[in-house]
Amino acid sequence: MKARRPIALLLALTLLALTGCGASGSRDLTQDVTPRKLNFSQEAPKDAGEAAARLGLGILSLAEGKNPLLSPLSLLCALAMTENGAAGDTLTEMETLLGRPIDELNGALGAYLAGEEGGIQATLHLANGIWLKEQPGFTVEPDFLQTNADCYRAGIYAAPFTDATLRDINAFVKEHTDGMIDGILSELPEETVMVLVNALSFEAEWRDKYEEHQVRDHRFTREDGIVTEVPMMFNTEYGYLETENATGFLKPYRDGRYAFAALLPNEGLTIPDLLAALTAEGLRDLIANPQYHEVRTGLPKFELSCDTDLTALLQDLGMETAFRHDRADFSRLGSFEAGNLYISQVLHRTFLSVGEKGTRAGAAASVAMNATSAAPGEEPKAVILDRPFLYAIWDTEEDLPIFLGVLADPASAK
Repeated sequence: MKARRPIALLLALTLLALTGCGASGSRDLTQDVTPRKLNFSQEAPKDAGEAAARLGLGILSLAEGKNPLLSPLSLLCALAMTENGAAGDTLTEMETLLGRPIDELNGALGAYLAGEEGGIQATLHLANGIWLKEQPGFTVEPDFLQTNADCYRAGIYAAPFTDATLRDINAFVKEHTDGMIDGILSELPEETVMVLVNALSFEAEWRDKYEEHQVRDHRFTREDGIVTEVPMMFNTEYGYLETENATGFLKPYRDGRYAFAALLPNEGLTIPDLLAALTAEGLRDLIANPQYHEVRTGLPKFELSCDTDLTALLQDLGMETAFRHDRADFSRLGSFEAGNLYISQVLHRTFLSVGEKGTRAGAAASVAMNATSAAPGEEPKAVILDRPFLYAIWDTEEDLPIFLGVLADPASAK
């Protein structure tokens, strides 16, 4: 009897715009899986915000590297699309990690993406795609494709998964990221039968841009005590953040919906200390309720990109069975006569540029401030980000993190 061999699924997560499939050799099956118009609850996207914040903080608390950067929204979309094919323990672990039953998550993210399609999110664009290998014995469940088309507007493409397919996918990524990301995959292993791609892009100007005289070199002290000189952008903001362990500020983008949020740990505390003290609910509540107060701010000018394999990290967070070739259950996704379906790898690639005019990146968020007034004559606060800090780009209308990152060494952020 011929041994059944494991068959891999591959999640390739890019963070800049993917809007269609123009790849030679890839057949567009989207017209065969027409998205149905569903009535999503207007409150549903806020449920996605809780799941995204929970996932993002969990990953960031375990992430390695000097300047870890991720998009909780991008990760949530790609994992949720995959979760639509999971069953048994595989489904239970994924639902536990993401914090919601998959049907609720589909409704939350479906509502969010439907809002984006309607032009609500003028500066944020998202797209999802699923590539299927044309191979005898590999069958995909129609309900899996239909749900991902309905809720995620996923494009469905069939391809031979040859070197030409690899070039097509990477060329597709480069074309639709305006060259900011050359590609996402270095290979397509023979065992891979499906690639799921989520992509998003963000580009927005600050509501209050920095002038030339507001940018000057300033000292930045790393956690190891080494001091470097970095370009620092100074201004006055009016959204003040304060917790028991940190102070920070919000800087809104021009559209008024998104904002850049920064949290500086108190003297004597480290970034791991701050992350250990933060909960998803606490972070969302903090950003949703800033104090109206004059804040003198300093924000390093930086640009960085991250390439991260999240396979081991997601297993550390409890999503183990999905990566086990002998135990994974993706029977609601499909089947392969010669083996079992499992996830082989989760790749995450990000790019972020923060400068005088605004932000260019794979995701975005902005902030609305409370109408609480500062007391007359109260001294301005000061938050100068001259030590490692936590930052986010936030959709304050839906209370959802688009980006989460730590800047520990601006001098190495290239």
